[in-house]
Amino acid sequence: MIKRQNILDLLGGDSKKYHSCVITSYSFDVMFFEQAVLPKLSRAGITNINILVDASMFEKQLSSFSGKEYLDRRHGYSVTPIRMNGAFHPKFLLAVGKTKGFLAVGSGNLTGSGLSFNEEIWGTFFYKESFDNSLPIFGQVKEYLQQFKTLVKGVNLTKLEWLETFSPWYKELDAERIGFSTIKDSKVSLLTSFGDRSFFKEVFSTLQEKPESIQVLSPYYNRNGQFLDDIIKKLNPKSIHCIVNSEMGSLPLNYKTNLVKFTDWNFYEEKGKRHPNLHAKAIQISYLDKTYFILGSANATIEAFGDENRNTSNAEAVLVVESSKPRDFFKDLGILFPKQGNLDLENMSENEELDKANDSILVFDNYIQQVEIKNNSIVIYFSKFEKGDYQLIIEDGDGEILIEREVRLENSKLEVANVISVIEEPFKCFLTKMDNRVSNYGYFHDVNLLLKTNPDERLSRFNDLKQHAFFEDLEMELFLDFLSSEDIFHNDRSASMRSEPGQTNASNNNGAEESEIVRPEVFNKNATVIEDDSGHEIHISTIIEDFLNALNFKVETESDELSDNIEEAELIEDEDGGSEKGPVTHRSLELSYSDGNRIRRKLQNVFEKIEKYVGNADPEDVANLHVKPINAMLIGFNLMLKYWKKEISRKSCSISFKYTKLDDLKKLENAFNLDRQSSQLNSGPKEVAYFADVYVIDDIKKHVSTSKSITLTRIDELDVHVETSRYFSQNISDNSMQVGVYSFLIRAYCDVLHYMRQVESKSTELNGTWEEQKIKLLELAMIVLASYVWSPKSQIIKKIIVLNTFYFLDIKINRNDFKLQLLSKVNAFEDNSLMVELEYLLGLYDSYEKFRRQIETDASVLKQELNSYKTGALIFSKTYGFAKLDFVYSNKTVNIFTPFGGYDEKTNVYGYSEKYLGSNVIVYN
Repeated sequence: MIKRQNILDLLGGDSKKYHSCVITSYSFDVMFFEQAVLPKLSRAGITNINILVDASMFEKQLSSFSGKEYLDRRHGYSVTPIRMNGAFHPKFLLAVGKTKGFLAVGSGNLTGSGLSFNEEIWGTFFYKESFDNSLPIFGQVKEYLQQFKTLVKGVNLTKLEWLETFSPWYKELDAERIGFSTIKDSKVSLLTSFGDRSFFKEVFSTLQEKPESIQVLSPYYNRNGQFLDDIIKKLNPKSIHCIVNSEMGSLPLNYKTNLVKFTDWNFYEEKGKRHPNLHAKAIQISYLDKTYFILGSANATIEAFGDENRNTSNAEAVLVVESSKPRDFFKDLGILFPKQGNLDLENMSENEELDKANDSILVFDNYIQQVEIKNNSIVIYFSKFEKGDYQLIIEDGDGEILIEREVRLENSKLEVANVISVIEEPFKCFLTKMDNRVSNYGYFHDVNLLLKTNPDERLSRFNDLKQHAFFEDLEMELFLDFLSSEDIFHNDRSASMRSEPGQTNASNNNGAEESEIVRPEVFNKNATVIEDDSGHEIHISTIIEDFLNALNFKVETESDELSDNIEEAELIEDEDGGSEKGPVTHRSLELSYSDGNRIRRKLQNVFEKIEKYVGNADPEDVANLHVKPINAMLIGFNLMLKYWKKEISRKSCSISFKYTKLDDLKKLENAFNLDRQSSQLNSGPKEVAYFADVYVIDDIKKHVSTSKSITLTRIDELDVHVETSRYFSQNISDNSMQVGVYSFLIRAYCDVLHYMRQVESKSTELNGTWEEQKIKLLELAMIVLASYVWSPKSQIIKKIIVLNTFYFLDIKINRNDFKLQLLSKVNAFEDNSLMVELEYLLGLYDSYEKFRRQIETDASVLKQELNSYKTGALIFSKTYGFAKLDFVYSNKTVNIFTPFGGYDEKTNVYGYSEKYLGSNVIVYN
């Protein structure tokens, strides 16, 4: 007998096997899906989740839903209701990965009963490169999905197309490969209908007459038994036997015949227990030399199968298995048909048809197909609409009204601005007119969240990193390796050269790089930038930056997610029979000095990559770069803040060795980073005393025990010396612009502002993501600049950077709101001195705003005659921003000092040399 198994368990727990799935279902339970199905899809590595459901059933789910406290809106999955004259009734789960595929076609809905309690039947298929005989079935599913693409809108359509973008084998499937699959002694084909074909005509009309028997397992039949009557007339079987569900199904009560035997499913008992509720659908046609078996979503009705003259009225999916020899599929499933039926339909009364496949759709003048949250607005797509004025109602998951807004509907796409910031947790919306509902319910999708489910390979590896129940130094080291190895910060330009304001870096290139064959990793890199139909872009660097931001500033949702990971890990261990490693626990691991130095070097490597990346960003290449240089800078800022006050502690003790070969002793010194003590008075002949890191003492002992030339003579593990140093010095001096992390702090940040200014001067179609990242950059820049101690001579550098930040970003902020936002972030660092310094920077903003208003009103009052006495003054020009006047030549040209320029070895100027600003200059006081 075939082993019973939950269909979701067949996906397994390999997070690298699949990345995307499409699930079709007649009914859909939001609560059950989020609590029971999503964890299993996540465990299988599936991030791109697409659900197609019957529109009428989804309307019922939304109208009766209650329980917002149980919803987890952080999970990104798409739900598309399919509206048609009949019922959208197919049930299949398609999962695809880069080289593998999984398909289940059956009878179960995406509900608790469909996946947990009911008796269902599924046919499953796997694909991998070494086993491809199931490709025709996958090809048929792909062709079927193409029919629905016209009904899928916005970001949901983008997510459906990711199946082909990130799965080459799936993309290559075409109509020529569609047919049947040969599995052992059987031919298997998939029949699908969108109300456009007759299964009856394609299957039963092609079969030989007088089969030995026909056995039908179905909970739902036409009341007049028409489908059964059509089978008998067409095939004239020797016997026909139906298993029905008298309690939950619908019966052919008006079909009067002695040819058909009926058995009630509820009379089956197994060890004193009744069977689960029957919801499976299957038909077996048995001949002496072969057997046909049909399973899937189709009930024994005309609506599901059609007849000789009519197509199905429903959308359905069934598998047809043709065995080349006699086989009892029902017996293999553990279902035994008795010789005689036990149900007399003449004495039965009619029951309510709970899963009636031809439920009528509620009729409205306006039909909402999809609702999306984009930035602070919502976009509503209509598949049917009447022009006019309406009231838009937005509700939460408990049906409480969040907002009412008057809207004008002119076409099939309605955009409502400035909504999301004033409400929380929108769940559904609808239109009313004169207090009457005139549309169906629309279900909210968060575009930003859904675009982050992009199944890029690097995103998968990043998600693996995020699954750690804690994220401290050793996990950060893995993260830094990920940043360095995955080309997150990659562009094709090899030389960084700062350009004049208004020029691009491209003008300074001497030649183009040689072309090369596009590698798969480059394809993935490019494919990681995703845009929806409004140009809303999500790149993997955005996702990484969001993660680091949550890590630094203790964003509640991310903290909850980390806690959930612990619980999920424990549950997985329980399911797998326990773990030898014991329960998952939090821990705080103290690093050795060499570990800390290694992490410091890796941090510096990432900073250098970011600095090179943003320095090479070409503002002409807006289509490919866009917000990525900003994201890179935000990642760098977050890393700086993560390690802002972290210390590397060196705990060492005294240890002495005797040696016979000096070369071996030197190798030991280098291998374990030993520091020779300055005094060797207590050492004997050929004996040397050192300070050694306490964390490597055991490794030293093991090493020396195998050496013939070195002997351990003394060790004092109780006398421990402690030295501490920071990952980065917190002091910035006037000559720190060209060294270490401060080169990154000043040079890379200035390059980003320079890049952003030029992009905005060239593009008029920058979307909401650009503005969001600008605000993030302003916030983090202020916190980073405030977190370091600037020497008196370097204060002018800080002032120039801060003022140019306000000028280049050109963001109008509410000072009090901005202060509160900064305060909420710096509270995570528990350092009062940060807020004191931020008050100074906010004071600069006040003076900048006063200065800006004067420039716009009358700049002449700020102008002063240019002469050598103005050397050292802080000046402003629209071209160069704020800078220090460094030198005035007799011809009225000047050298200006600013970290936003380059270094001129000839004049020894860090900024711009011999520039003409006019006979008067604007002085900033």
